[in-house]
Parts: sequence; C-alpha cells; structure tokens
Amino acid sequence: MVDQHKVARYREFGGPDVIHVENEDIPNVGPREVVVEIRRSGINPLDVKTRAGAQNKPMPEGGIIPHTDAAGTIRRIGDDVDGLAEGQRVWVWGVGRPVGTAATFAVAPAERVAPLPDNASCDLGASLGIPAITAALCLSRYEDRVIEPSTHALAGRTVLVRGGGAVAHFTVQLAKLMGATVVASASPAKLDALIRAGAHHAVDRTSRNVDETLRGISPDGYDLIVDVSPATNMRSNIELAAFRATVAIYAREGGDSADVSFRILQAKNMTMRSIRTIDLPQDEMQLAADVVTWALEAGALNVGEDHGLPLHVFSLDKIADAHAAAESRDFHGKALLAL
Repeated sequence: MVDQHKVARYREFGGPDVIHVENEDIPNVGPREVVVEIRRSGINPLDVKTRAGAQNKPMPEGGIIPHTDAAGTIRRIGDDVDGLAEGQRVWVWGVGRPVGTAATFAVAPAERVAPLPDNASCDLGASLGIPAITAALCLSRYEDRVIEPSTHALAGRTVLVRGGGAVAHFTVQLAKLMGATVVASASPAKLDALIRAGAHHAVDRTSRNVDETLRGISPDGYDLIVDVSPATNMRSNIELAAFRATVAIYAREGGDSADVSFRILQAKNMTMRSIRTIDLPQDEMQLAADVVTWALEAGALNVGEDHGLPLHVFSLDKIADAHAAAESRDFHGKALLAL
C-alpha cells in the first residue's frame, strides 16, 4: 500500500470553496479501528450544513475531513476487531468529524463498518449510511414495541412517508420489504421517483385536497407516519393517524414548532418519536445498521435513476462542485465522490 494519499479538508467554515484537496500520509490504524480504501464517499445534508458552520461548534485543530458515509475495501485492521477482514468490501456509516470519508483512505471505528454484500455496488453502499439508518430507525418501533426485521413485520399495516429525499427513498424500500402498504406524499417533482422507489401510491403534497386523497387511500388511518416536515404536517399527521399509530420525525423542514392537539393524541393512544441519528447510542445505531444489511442481502435497496434516487458522481478534485450541487434548492438524488 502507498504511503500517501489524497484527502479533502477545510480549515474554516463557509461555502464550498473552503474545501481543498491535499496530499498527506495514510492514517495509522488504532485499536478497534480499520483503514478503508474509499471507492465512493457519500454526501449528506448534514455534511454541507457542517461545512457551512450550522452546527455552531468550534473548528477542530487541523480542520475537518468531510463526510460520514462511504463504501470501499478494508486495507488495515487494528487490534480488538472481530468480524472484519482485510480485503473485505464494506459500507461505512456515521464516522463523524473531524476525520471523515472524503479521502483515498479513511480510518473508521470498526463498529461503524459493515460488510457490503456481493450483490451491492459501491455506489449503493456509499448512498446508505445515515439516510438508510435513519429510515430503519423510523421504522423500528410500532405500538411502542420494537419491530423485528422480517418480510411480514408490517404486513397489513399502512405506512405514510412524507418527503422525497434519500431518507424517504430508503424508508419506502424498507417498509415495502417488511410487507407494508406504502403511501408517499411529496412535491410534484418527486412523485415519480417515489413510485420508482417502490411506493404503492404517491400523492402531491401541494394539491388542495391532499388530506382527503390520503384518507381515501387508507380510510382506517396510517399505522406509521414518517415525516420530514412536522411543523407543516403535524396537524394533518394526527388527523390521518390510525388508533395507536406512531409518528416518527427525522428533520424539521418548514419550521421548529407546531400546534398539537393532545386530546386527539390521547384519544388515539398515539406515539410521537423524534429521531436525531447522530446523537443515538451505538447499540441502537447498530440495530438499525443490521436492518439495512439485512435488506441489502435481500436485494431490496436500490439507487439510481431507474429506482428513483439519481446518482451524481464527482471526482475528489471536484468536491466543491459536489457540495454546491448537493445544497442547491432543486437538487434531487445522491451526490457521491468517486475515488
């Protein structure tokens, strides 16, 4: 293995132009760590927000290598690592700052590395990470019990997915694999993508009679609602929810607060769950990662234009262009770096 590699780094917060590509020594591997030769590095909304300074945290000494997710091949293994081997294809998730995956080689905690099945490409592996784990977490509980992953775990249940990004994409595919009837509600530009992802129904969220349409699809209500914009949708979510429904929120697009009727919440015995993936303990994250790997092995997770999540692939030297694309208002799909 070579001694040096290329790495992207920024030493100040700001626009995409603060990121620069440098040469440096390949990182050493420590206990419970692996060094992965990165083939694809995934870019998430959190990555561009962190680069812009939205996390309100100080800049670490030495700057930040961006991105939390990737796919590649293990090249070095530290002490006390079980279940992984040199030369093994893996997907990497949630490695966090200051050392991320926008590099030819990345050091990662072994607990944040999972085998990538032979039937899954590195494009798919790098697209998973935090979006797919968030989707698995949103579907992990119903009626206040843990859902064990199986093809009948949600049989007879109806899941409403509100949103059209990567989390919504993987939520649709996971819920369908678990046997649910999946209804998606999003902007007109994303409806076809959600159908291609596997949704049984897709409803224009901007239409005048959207709630009436959604109620007509599932007259008894929705058992699980996964929402990207609770401030906008909370009143609707409560009205559309079935008895003992669960509403899982994973973002706060459209605002930070909403009026909630506790009377209806209590009458329906509803559960409200708020999920911020990066703050959860490892054991819960691991359960979600295991669900994602299970779905991968089943061939149920897919990306690309034909499956509703277009891939936009950039070279490492074009990382600033990749960030600019990923944070643009009209962007749809998944931005990846090819290394």
